[in-house]
Amino acid sequence: MSDCSDRGKGTPLPLTSRSERVTLPVLIAGELRSQIEASVIQPGDKLPGHRDLALSHGVSLGSVREAISILIGDGLVPQGRWGTPEDVGRMVAALARGDAPYSTGAVIVVDGGLTIPRL
Repeated sequence: MSDCSDRGKGTPLPLTSRSERVTLPVLIAGELRSQIEASVIQPGDKLPGHRDLALSHGVSLGSVREAISILIGDGLVPQGRWGTPEDVGRMVAALARGDAPYSTGAVIVVDGGLTIPRL
């Protein structure tokens, strides 16, 4: 993990692994309790690149996009659509505005429901 002793206020702390990005805010929230809100926004995992899928399976790029769109429409993603950078940005903005004042130490997954356990 990085040492932040010489960093100015508001300077992002670069973290090297996914586990550090998830664990550090949870630890901060636990240590500082009511002094600071600290949460993690975790964008959903993205599918392998369409071009890579097309090349590895010997099909056209359009065929790959169509197949993934059909899977999404059939319920792969409960929201029924592709996610966008704006979806993540809206969550960042909500936390920055203080729209979740009683939430701290949370890992907020923005993936349209892709990772919801299926029954």
